[in-house]
Amino acid sequence: LYKSGVRSARPKTVKECKMTSRAVATVALSTEEQRTATERNGHLTSERTDELLSVQQIRDIVRTWAIVEGSRELEDVGINMFERLFQIAPLAVMLFPKFANVPVEKLKYDENYRSHATSVMQAVQLAVSSIDDLDGLFSTLRDLGTVHTGLGIQDIHFLLVGQSLLAALGAAIGVEDFTPEVQEAWTKFYAIVTEKMKEGLNEANSLRYGNSSGLEDS
Repeated sequence: LYKSGVRSARPKTVKECKMTSRAVATVALSTEEQRTATERNGHLTSERTDELLSVQQIRDIVRTWAIVEGSRELEDVGINMFERLFQIAPLAVMLFPKFANVPVEKLKYDENYRSHATSVMQAVQLAVSSIDDLDGLFSTLRDLGTVHTGLGIQDIHFLLVGQSLLAALGAAIGVEDFTPEVQEAWTKFYAIVTEKMKEGLNEANSLRYGNSSGLEDS
């Protein structure tokens, strides 16, 4: 969910790739921060993707996504998600080269930032619209994962984005409709989505680097 489409452009030059890798190196969390985030987000790990969504969970996701679409602009929900992400992990902004150097107080006015926030939510929209065709969705998600190679994305980043996305969705859906059962459905759906993205990412990294770390050799 860092890039918005299967055909998103990668860095165009070796220099850009190296600059991205150096920037990503500064995003690494301390051991304590990783432990805390993992404890908070243990329910977002891929261990739960062995079980697919139930019929009721699919209904809950589709129903509440309609609330999101009807209540506000997708751009606003995406911005809310990124604001939450950068609050809990300020250096995560370095994963987004197009607006990494924009002062945080000016981010909401930055065209690249707003466009990316919208694109991320459009990716969620696509996933929801394909929820009845998981095989087709899985193929799309693996392709989406491949375009994230070279950014140094790690499991901890997926966890932090998941925490921020669920919070933003909860705010858009509203407390009455974002019940524990609905939150459980969205949590499981996000775990499935990220599991398939990571499959594509790891495969692309393996081909590119001979490993699945997503980081260039020093």
